Amino acid sequence: MPRSYPATFEDILVDALKTITITANIPNIDVKLSEAVGSISGGKTLADIHDRLGSISGSVQVTNFPSDYPDSVAHSWLGSIHDRLHDVKGTVNTPDVLPVKEVEQLLSNYSLAAGGVVDRDLGPITDRTAAIITVRGSFDPSATAGFRLYWLYSPDGSNYDDEVSAEAEGNYTDIGYDSGGAFVGAGSIMQKTVIAPFVTPYMRLRVKNLDGSYAGSLDLWRTLMR
Repeated sequence: MPRSYPATFEDILVDALKTITITANIPNIDVKLSEAVGSISGGKTLADIHDRLGSISGSVQVTNFPSDYPDSVAHSWLGSIHDRLHDVKGTVNTPDVLPVKEVEQLLSNYSLAAGGVVDRDLGPITDRTAAIITVRGSFDPSATAGFRLYWLYSPDGSNYDDEVSAEAEGNYTDIGYDSGGAFVGAGSIMQKTVIAPFVTPYMRLRVKNLDGSYAGSLDLWRTLMR
């Protein structure tokens, strides 16, 4: 039944939200609704408004447009919707862009003793596909070997792959070496980045100093990839 007027704006908005279904393509809705609102003036009927909105192909779909509101109310309501959609457009999430918090430095200027090992655990992680791991090593001028990074998998956070099995599977990489396998990092700072897929909810990042005589300095980062 048509509402008796005058009605409060809140009454109008509540009723409108119950009876209007709008599906919007956010990149186009701002301009399209501007055109629609701008074209509605004195003398336009609700049928004209419905036709105008319906002509915005693929951008706005309007169903059950209320027939019991006068044209002045419809014009005001469409204007408020235009303003609200303009606000929403600026806050749309972009899930393909990694937020800054996805990058974390796990170790900074860490002194890795001769022959020493350091572990950092990730998990449980079930909504990411891989970890991008960056290792930066600073080696003593007399060093004869570099660092080895392992990524060790675990189904439960307690039982992890061992180093021998990880090496057999290729789940490791060495830092401080050239493409032929010769150590070239003595007295240098060298950095390497690898991608390790999440095949279990837990992953342990282990860095081992392969030099049994000289300590080195270590930085370690991880970036989670969707």
